[in-house]
Amino acid sequence: MFHRIPSNVELRNQWLAALDICTSTPLYKINQYHVCEEHFAPEDYVEKMQYGPRKTVLCLKDTVIPSLSKHRQNKVHM
Repeated sequence: MFHRIPSNVELRNQWLAALDICTSTPLYKINQYHVCEEHFAPEDYVEKMQYGPRKTVLCLKDTVIPSLSKHRQNKVHM
């Protein structure tokens, strides 16, 4: 599972700091990045019900910041 870096400026800057990405990186470039689930703890997720297919899916909590460290080359996928 991959997650996009948030559009909220304050939260986005916290993600960038946690991922060791310069905050002056152009936004068009940041919007191409995806962060894998290995950077998040199980408690960072909440189960939500999808009404169409009626199944439960895992979603990141709104205020979560990547907290689990991986090697630099595995941090962000484009």
